[in-house]
Amino acid sequence: MSLKAEARKYGQLVASNRGVLHQLAIAVVRAAAEGEIEPENAHEIYVEYYKAAHHLTSVSPDMPGLKQNVSKLRQLIKLGQQRRKDALALMRRAERAREEALHGNAPVIALYPHLVEVARAQLASPKPLSEPQLMQLALKRRRSR
Repeated sequence: MSLKAEARKYGQLVASNRGVLHQLAIAVVRAAAEGEIEPENAHEIYVEYYKAAHHLTSVSPDMPGLKQNVSKLRQLIKLGQQRRKDALALMRRAERAREEALHGNAPVIALYPHLVEVARAQLASPKPLSEPQLMQLALKRRRSR
C-alpha cells in the first residue's frame, strides 16, 4: 500500500471517530526509514489524510493549520531518515514512556503531539533520548498566567 493510500485510510478512520493520527505518524517514520518518502512529501501526505478525514475532494492551500501540520509530518520524516535503524524503536519507546506517565497519574499530552515533540528533540540531540527525557516530553506543561 502506498503511503498516500495509507494516509487516506487513517483519514477515513478519523472520520469514523477513531483517533489514529499517531498511527499515521508511525507509518510516516517507517516509510521514511525505509526510504519511501522524503520531507517534501509531507504536504501531499497530510492533504490526503485531511481530505479523507473530512470527506473532502480538495484542500485550500491557505487552510488554517495546514503549514503547522505539514511541518509536524516533516519532522517525523526527518527523524525516520536520520535514524533509519532505530526511529521506529524510538517511537515505541516514546509511546511506552507516555503510558508510564499516564499510569502514574501525571497529566500528559496526546500521543501524536508527543511523538512530534520526541522527533524534534531527537533531531536536536546527538545522543539517543533517555527514558526520563521521553517521559518528560509527554508531560503537559503548566501555562504561566
